[in-house]
Amino acid sequence: IKKYTQSNESIDYKVSIDTAFQVKRVELDGRVVNIQLWDVPGHERYGGLTRTFYKYAHGALIVFDLSRPETFENALSWLSDVTEKLFDARQK
Repeated sequence: IKKYTQSNESIDYKVSIDTAFQVKRVELDGRVVNIQLWDVPGHERYGGLTRTFYKYAHGALIVFDLSRPETFENALSWLSDVTEKLFDARQK
């Protein structure tokens, strides 16, 4: 997220242990809009926090590292989490 929002090639990747928030200004159909990007911790012990972030979300982007197959398995788990909790959060 930092690399995308700050256009900086030298940002080192670190595993998320806390929620990170960044804003990216983009032009869309002739209008400038702010995209709010939240990076939530991926560890299972933080799973209860995700429902809070999904409640007002307009979408979710799940990413993984092609060089690390286990991250693809984690991405499948995240997809299930998003699908389950996003619809549950919207109904409340």
